[in-house]
Amino acid sequence: MTDESPSLEEVRARLRMQGYLDSGMERAIFTAPRASGAILPSAVTGALACAIASAGAVAARGGASPALGVAAVAVVLFALELPLALVAGGVFLLIARLGRAPSRPARSSFFAGIAAALLVFGLFVAGLRSVPEGPGSHPVAALLAVTVAAFYFARAARATTLSLALRRHVPLPGRLGRRGSAAVLALTLAFLSLYALRRRPGQAFPALTIAPREGELVVVGLDGVTPESLALLVPEAPIVTWRRPPAPPPEAWTTIATGVTRARHGVAAYERVSLFGSIALSPPAGTAWSFRGPLRWLGAAGRLPVSGAQRRAYAFWEIAARAGVPTVAVNWWASESVPGARVVENRDVARRARSGEEDDAEAIAAFRRLREATSPRLSALYLPGADIDGGPVSKAARSWLDAEIARARTGAESLWVIADAGRSGRAGGWALIDRESRAGAATARPEDVAPTAISRLGLPAARDLAGEPLFALFRKGALETASVPAYGDRLASPAATPTETGREYLEKLKSLGYLQ
Repeated sequence: MTDESPSLEEVRARLRMQGYLDSGMERAIFTAPRASGAILPSAVTGALACAIASAGAVAARGGASPALGVAAVAVVLFALELPLALVAGGVFLLIARLGRAPSRPARSSFFAGIAAALLVFGLFVAGLRSVPEGPGSHPVAALLAVTVAAFYFARAARATTLSLALRRHVPLPGRLGRRGSAAVLALTLAFLSLYALRRRPGQAFPALTIAPREGELVVVGLDGVTPESLALLVPEAPIVTWRRPPAPPPEAWTTIATGVTRARHGVAAYERVSLFGSIALSPPAGTAWSFRGPLRWLGAAGRLPVSGAQRRAYAFWEIAARAGVPTVAVNWWASESVPGARVVENRDVARRARSGEEDDAEAIAAFRRLREATSPRLSALYLPGADIDGGPVSKAARSWLDAEIARARTGAESLWVIADAGRSGRAGGWALIDRESRAGAATARPEDVAPTAISRLGLPAARDLAGEPLFALFRKGALETASVPAYGDRLASPAATPTETGREYLEKLKSLGYLQ
């Protein structure tokens, strides 16, 4: 190469000798008159490949009914991922225009192809983990489409890298590598993705043998409360603390209630998007505008609030209820009525509240009514007042909690107070006033609460939960040591559609400061 830009014919002749003008995509890239023209095919191909990866995940999981499958996948294809991918293409263009040309174009182009293919399959696998399984799945067709998309994006990225190097006077090496590397890479990643497509065999809820423990277990969740504040609220009680990644309250408290992570329980945000009434997804960052704007005006998309319909793992009170334990649960995120338990959903509480203080008061009032009528052995109550109002624990919650602490200290009940800093931080704590508790582990995980509660009731915990019973916190024999392999996947409610009640709940969440 000389210091002057190579002529079009010189570039084409050199690449034809190396066998790099057999592809229409690469021919378009290398004969483009400007550097931006060489980048455009890769940007467009990458945008389409990313969109196909997301839509392929929906098709592979069967997230839409057969009648609406094509329409739903098309919406996901062009509205869910394409805007993000086009932005990424613009970033790619900016970096390519301002960045330095690679000094080793053959190696750089090879790794550019790998990065492109990994991005496509990464989006595909991430989508598989976020979309629940449903009827009408087409995993083979979806994987084939994603593989083809990854192949062309990898070739385009590789060719663009070489083209930019040539245009910036970087000498082309004698050999550029194997022409079939993109195909081999795409097929290898497709094979590895088969693991993510595997279907776990269906498993019925097991028959649980209970070894009853005496007394009532009361589990209270305080949102927006730090471990330090918890220690002041429940003095002279053992405190267990944890740190967790950032997460909105619905996700964090569902993890506490189920003992599994978001990838398994499926609750990730305050709201979801409904496409044609057949599929519900949490809008990825940067795409919510398309569902709340044009698609909503066209009637293709609606808004759904968080609910028990999207939770795919059992909460600890549901496990207890299925085993015949009298149970009450009030105001928890993503909760719904289930056989054997008296449940008050958080939407029923929120619609009567105008502040965090009122939300706590309404929840406590409902809890008292159910508790007096049921005489439960397990009671669960969630109080979000401190998180909503951004201040200390509400007066209603503090007054009620003081009475429960006094009752627990007499041995009339076992009181567990779970605090999480909510949106203001990433720390949580767990205070125990339990006649069977003892000084033990100082740290835990949010996932440990549910299996420990289940074992404290005398029920076997499942071994496939992310958390485990904390035996170190209790005297010998206080927790059930038996276990079962799994509880199975929770059967979610039928696909929801936007309703007037749901819209009212979303407006209430907005008025309480949860939604913008």
